[in-house]
Amino acid sequence: DWLGRRMRRHALALAALDLLRHGRLATLVVGVDDAAPRSLSAVAQQDLQGWVDRLGLHADVVVADALADD
Repeated sequence: DWLGRRMRRHALALAALDLLRHGRLATLVVGVDDAAPRSLSAVAQQDLQGWVDRLGLHADVVVADALADD
């Protein structure tokens, strides 16, 4: 159940990136709530950031770690 929820959340974030890419969203902020360095959340955050990089959406997407100090 937990892995399924993680996968659904990641799939939704990727779908939101696609909406942004097609101009249906102006800005996207994705919060990551439990991004311990080796957690599934951190891996998903890195993957999502990779897609932001590949799609050139840096100006319109923030992938934010809620536990970050900055």
